[in-house]
Amino acid sequence: MPDLGLSDLNSILTILGLFIVLYGVISVKFKNQWYLGEALPAVIIGICLGPIAAKFIVSERWGNPEPGQTSEITLGVMRVMIGIQLVIAGYQLPAKYTMARWKDMTLILIPVMTMMWLCTTVCVLATIPKLSLLACMVIAACVTSTDPVLSQAVAKGPFADKFVARPVREVISAEAGANDGFGFPFLMLATYLIRHAEGADRMLDKGFEDDIKAILGAMPAREDRQTLMFTATWPASVRLLASSFMVDPVKITIGSGGKETASGAVELQANTRITQRVEVVDGRDKEQRLLQILRQYQAGKGRHDRILVFCLYKKEATRVEGFLQQRGIHVCGIHGDLRQDQRTRSLEAFKSGSTSVMVATDVAARGLDIPEVKLVVNVTFPLTIEDYVHRIGRTGRAGKTGEAITLFTALLARHEAYMADAERDRLELTARIEQLETDKRELQADNARTVEENRALLDQLETLNNSVNSSDTRIQSLEATLLSSQQAVRRLEGAAVRAAELERHVALLEREQMQLQNTLISTESESRSALNRWKKAERGIPELQEQLERMEKETKDERERHVEAMGRVERQREMEKELNTAAGRLKGAAAAKSLDKGK
Repeated sequence: MPDLGLSDLNSILTILGLFIVLYGVISVKFKNQWYLGEALPAVIIGICLGPIAAKFIVSERWGNPEPGQTSEITLGVMRVMIGIQLVIAGYQLPAKYTMARWKDMTLILIPVMTMMWLCTTVCVLATIPKLSLLACMVIAACVTSTDPVLSQAVAKGPFADKFVARPVREVISAEAGANDGFGFPFLMLATYLIRHAEGADRMLDKGFEDDIKAILGAMPAREDRQTLMFTATWPASVRLLASSFMVDPVKITIGSGGKETASGAVELQANTRITQRVEVVDGRDKEQRLLQILRQYQAGKGRHDRILVFCLYKKEATRVEGFLQQRGIHVCGIHGDLRQDQRTRSLEAFKSGSTSVMVATDVAARGLDIPEVKLVVNVTFPLTIEDYVHRIGRTGRAGKTGEAITLFTALLARHEAYMADAERDRLELTARIEQLETDKRELQADNARTVEENRALLDQLETLNNSVNSSDTRIQSLEATLLSSQQAVRRLEGAAVRAAELERHVALLEREQMQLQNTLISTESESRSALNRWKKAERGIPELQEQLERMEKETKDERERHVEAMGRVERQREMEKELNTAAGRLKGAAAAKSLDKGK
């Protein structure tokens, strides 16, 4: 079958495009919703051109894939995958080869709006081979937070199977409004859903992490979907995010030799086909030096070579663009202050060659497929080394060589040296923080075990406290007995006055009683200290048991002394009886003697 030329392809596109427009005007009514008529003005139309035209488009559009794309296509159709690769147009191929069935659905999250539209176009072209000549359907849609008409059309369009979006919550709101009419909640529609995240590190830099987690929360479980993530860098934040929403992924590292740091981060490496040059100039001469470089590279045969000039801030990009235009340089610009249509026009002019110089911020540093960029000029060095690698990665693509020139001022050179040291310290600190997090988890596990052990010790301490309480009761009973003994001693003291011999015995008993009272006071103090020791269970059960045995021994000794004291009291009573008997005898003798005297 003969190959088609460009004119034949344009004719086919024109005819089938007219057919699509006519079909949209008819607006087939379905469930009281003119869904196709609404969606047609707001979505990108994918048209089946048949196997021959599709082959022509694919061969002309992509050519030979990069090494990272070759590996990713092979593994991406089988399982969850993380791709860490050189700075290439990663959005071109994965969406083409991962869709195997018409009912499958792909959600592609991209941080930059310009990359979103490029990816949407690629999705349209990549899906063409799976359609037949009679299948004329909307196959790709681009959802943006600034285009409510488009988002509503996507929510109602039942035929779109690829959704390209920035990771913003409007994606979830489109799902919530999808039940109006024919639409389905598109995040939950597919039975086999693929989420493809391009530029994952950049999405976290832009503060999209919470939005990404919210979107993933509205999708099927990670075990029920296939997830592909592509990133040019592999910092700790991206690793943590990947571990939270991917199950046992295959990691493919391209361009760094598979080297990883101790913390697991992939060693950053620029494209070796790019010649890098640094010039230190005076800050006031930077724009003049830029003008000299541009005129030097545009002289002779290189006047049509594409040159990409990067600035750090939007105002700086606007100023440099105006400066070059005033000096006769045909230049266009891309930065955050421009509308999307202005960015698109600038990008198309630069890609077509009508404008050979483009001034941009880091918006153009990632994902944009701009062929034949011969030179990248960094007017101001970016804030991170990763951004620098992405900037110079706009040249030296598709196996070709490129050149990158970075302009430094003397102060900036010292500042960048300091920043490089600070970045190295930051990476070391990040690794240390991750190690501390691991240690923290281990300590938490140890603490949990310690808490359980302490609970067991508290139970044992409660048992010991109950034993101490019973000992206190016995001690109180002993004190009452001793009090009665003191009263008996006082009675004995009165009897000792009448009996000199018994006085010595009473004094001895009094001294013994005082010793016994001191012993009781000492016992009470020791009991209080024992209670304090029992409250400190950390000293261990053996020590508490030893103290308890000592107290029991002391209590036993006290009981023996009490028995001995009671024996002495009994002996005193017997002596008192004897005294009373002796007194009676004395009285009888005295009475008899008085009677004798009376006679």
